Amino acid sequence: MSHQTKYPMSFSTGGLFLEESLKLAELFLQAGEWAPVKKQVRESNLLQARTIKSLERIFLEASKRLECLSSKEKTLLVNGNMKERQCLLWLAICRTYPFVADFAREVLREKFLKLSLTLNADDYNVFLNRKAEIHEEVESLSESTRVRLRQVLFKMLREAELLTSTGEIRPLSLPPGLACLFREGNTEELTFFPMSDDEIRRCLS
Repeated sequence: MSHQTKYPMSFSTGGLFLEESLKLAELFLQAGEWAPVKKQVRESNLLQARTIKSLERIFLEASKRLECLSSKEKTLLVNGNMKERQCLLWLAICRTYPFVADFAREVLREKFLKLSLTLNADDYNVFLNRKAEIHEEVESLSESTRVRLRQVLFKMLREAELLTSTGEIRPLSLPPGLACLFREGNTEELTFFPMSDDEIRRCLS
């Protein structure tokens, strides 16, 4: 088995965390650090979790993703429209989890480019098995965890409106505000989205 950078495979909690992420990002932009945000979240149960353990798990996961966004990106997340928010959270997930980023590039976008617009469990399983050949942490996943990760991944795609409830891939027209940020950053990350090469060039022009 080849030595590869390990995949963190801990995205089995929740989904896109849209509402939770908006609340946390707004507090972070005000405070400038996570400690007072975490304190306020615990004291007020801001994320409306049923238990302290659940609250901490949601905070840890959502804040970990938000840490991958720049200050400008967090600001757009708070002040932007729904599509910009969905795209930014999907971007944060892809930055946090290389497994998801690779799936977005190698499966979601590739199927879109080939006009094969239905995404299903078989697509996921083929990708997972391919990665298991070079990633021990994927190979060692139990069957129940594999299924759970697929369910969460597809849920995140649906909540980001990159996938319909029936599994159809939704092409993305990148919002102008987000396109401006991509021009300043890593344009390769546009391949996390179902966009054609022509559309990417148009956004960056």
